[in-house]
Amino acid sequence: MENTKPSTPFFVLGVPRSGTTLVQLILDSHSEIAVCPETYLFGILDRTHSNQTIDKEWQYFEIIRTLEQRLAGFNDLAVDLVEELKNSKSPYTGSTDAFLRQIQASYLARKNKRICGEKTPEHIHFLAGLRGICPEAKIIFVIRNPFSVIQSLFKSQRLSPAVSGYSRSTLIRRSALMVRQGWEDRESFLHQSTENTYTIQYEKLTTSPQEEIRRLCQFLEVPFEEGMLAFHKRDESFIVEGHSSKAKIHAKLSQNIQQNTKSPSDLGFSSDEQLWLKSFLAPCLKGSPYQDLQVAESLRWNWRVLLQLIFATIRYRFKIFRWREWILKARNYIRLKLRR
Repeated sequence: MENTKPSTPFFVLGVPRSGTTLVQLILDSHSEIAVCPETYLFGILDRTHSNQTIDKEWQYFEIIRTLEQRLAGFNDLAVDLVEELKNSKSPYTGSTDAFLRQIQASYLARKNKRICGEKTPEHIHFLAGLRGICPEAKIIFVIRNPFSVIQSLFKSQRLSPAVSGYSRSTLIRRSALMVRQGWEDRESFLHQSTENTYTIQYEKLTTSPQEEIRRLCQFLEVPFEEGMLAFHKRDESFIVEGHSSKAKIHAKLSQNIQQNTKSPSDLGFSSDEQLWLKSFLAPCLKGSPYQDLQVAESLRWNWRVLLQLIFATIRYRFKIFRWREWILKARNYIRLKLRR
């Protein structure tokens, strides 16, 4: 397939475990679309102060190192592309926009497709940088019932050696923080502009897949293809053999799309956990398809849940979960100023 004209890139993002990988695989099954798996590109560009230009070699190599780490385990041609960039004898310096366009063109050539997309859930926290670098890009938000997301995050975190030893309540609170942060970052961005954005609801996608995929294709200005419904029949796994934790997390993606859903009533939260979650998440979900998450009247009498809610809210307001990112960004700013 020849690239007759430059294509407008698009990005798939949302709170992790919302269904972004499902959307990625569906779109990547289209004959004209190539969707790169998780790169965390805009996160590392922000962290290294490279949103406009890549001035230093260490910035370039930090970007490549992060791309390599995030793509590890994915069976995708992007892995080979990053390996070439890593082994380049002349590290790139210059416009960040030009750098991304070069990567996009090279990736499309490898995939022999016309339209380039990328899927990183965490890019929902770097929307300003994304829009600043790629002002014409289309953004696809994937949303899902927060209870389902939290339960899925809870299960995936238990597979991670870094946090698997945490208590159940700690993992649930961590998951709730991720959900609330993602929802509020999305709502803040959409409050400024909804241009070139599209929101797809996971529950509708899994119950009425053809209808929802047709709408998504219309947004991307490509014709619907029946093969998009058969994404699970692809010739090879998108997870490299040996990456057992990723394979377990994404196990359902080898099934028919309508087998990728689960009723929120089956998620197994205790009454106290449900009370806490509904109370903590309710402020950012008003007006959403999930606005039935309301603060229960019994909360005022449940002091244990109330105290947990107060401490979690304080932690959220002080953005404690972002301190590590701020520290790394500050360190890189100092490196730039010292011209190292």
